[in-house]
Amino acid sequence: MQVGVTSILLTNLLNSDINGIIDWETINQSIDPTEEGFNHYLPQIIKKSKQQKISILLGLSIYTTSNRHEWFRLSQSSNNNNNNVYSTFYIWTNNEPLTDQQKRHYAYDSIRRAYYRHVHGNPNSPLLNLSNPNVVDGYQWDKGQSAFSPIWDSSSGCICISELMFTPALESSAVRFKRYRVIHFESRNKHQL
Repeated sequence: MQVGVTSILLTNLLNSDINGIIDWETINQSIDPTEEGFNHYLPQIIKKSKQQKISILLGLSIYTTSNRHEWFRLSQSSNNNNNNVYSTFYIWTNNEPLTDQQKRHYAYDSIRRAYYRHVHGNPNSPLLNLSNPNVVDGYQWDKGQSAFSPIWDSSSGCICISELMFTPALESSAVRFKRYRVIHFESRNKHQL
């Protein structure tokens, strides 16, 4: 029997809280507390899906993390230190927000003594600086999936692409992601599949 399925979209797979991803390399504990089942079954699912010509997609909120994410903590402690690769992983400014609109999008961080851009009204969801190639390189999470699928659903607590466009530093990246809703990449670990 054929069902006509061409893709499977997996969401809420990675370790996260209500504000965003906490760790790109661990699985959401509510799915598999030990990760043993995930590490055992996912390669089998991927192998079977490839045999059936079904793509596995990961739905990720790729423009923000939780403020509990290690990248944000390292960026906080960098104090614009150019030797710290994480110093520009998020959008920081020393300028105090002046307008009401800016105040809804920026929060002061007492550790770094600067303001960071976050999801509208949620300072616990800092925005990643997607124009930074080191941030994009940080997404090298690969279990054999066919692609990453950015999630742009404002009803789920994520911001819409139009809100991303508001930030000039992200505009070129946002346009790129808007144009290519699914980001394909070659599997670096083909021998493991």
